[in-house]
Amino acid sequence: MATLNDVFMGQLPQTLPLFPLTGALLLPRGTMPLNIFEPRYLEMLDYARAHQGVIGMIQPHVSPIEATEGDDNLGTATRGRPLYKTGCVGMITEQAQGPDNSVLIVLTGLSRFDVVKEVTVDTSFRLAEVDYSRFSGDCMGGHDDKRLDRSRLMSVLEVFLEQSGLRADWKGLDDAGDEELLNVVAMVSPLSPAEKQMVIEAPVLEERFSLLMKIMELTIAGQHYHDQTTPPVH
Repeated sequence: MATLNDVFMGQLPQTLPLFPLTGALLLPRGTMPLNIFEPRYLEMLDYARAHQGVIGMIQPHVSPIEATEGDDNLGTATRGRPLYKTGCVGMITEQAQGPDNSVLIVLTGLSRFDVVKEVTVDTSFRLAEVDYSRFSGDCMGGHDDKRLDRSRLMSVLEVFLEQSGLRADWKGLDDAGDEELLNVVAMVSPLSPAEKQMVIEAPVLEERFSLLMKIMELTIAGQHYHDQTTPPVH
């Protein structure tokens, strides 16, 4: 299996195995732990290991998903169910055997992608041709110079999390660079699936910051941010 540097230095694959999961938000240089236990996703994991060790995380378009035959209680999507257009490819950077033949992995985000079309294949999981061109800056490294209005972000975040009954590691957040800070805030905050999709589709870090601030401030005020996500891919 390729290393993280191999993938960054080389070309990202144009065909990805997809893991559609409601509410799952992976961003470039962010990390996501996953417990893989369904047979179709264990098959997907085997495929990923043989193809640069990468998986495309993407959300089903309908959220929350109504239970249908073939869906599980995590909100994963069967073949043919619409997906959002934009996801993030992650590389398997940690893995360990879990209980009952499950596999515990950690994905590290590499780059966002747009789904071009799904590939018709004889597998139990979904594959898609993808395009990275809208997000060419994702593989150019993080932003650690602390240019954002962090004091405003921290102030609003404290109220937002308190209102949601959550706590934060404030020392760890204060030490983080801008991109790492926004990744953590976006990935662990109790945002709706549609709000998380808007975050992943924000083109640059500054727009991600502005969007997160608007979402949190409106939530604190008891309002909701209007869904401005891209149409689904069928």
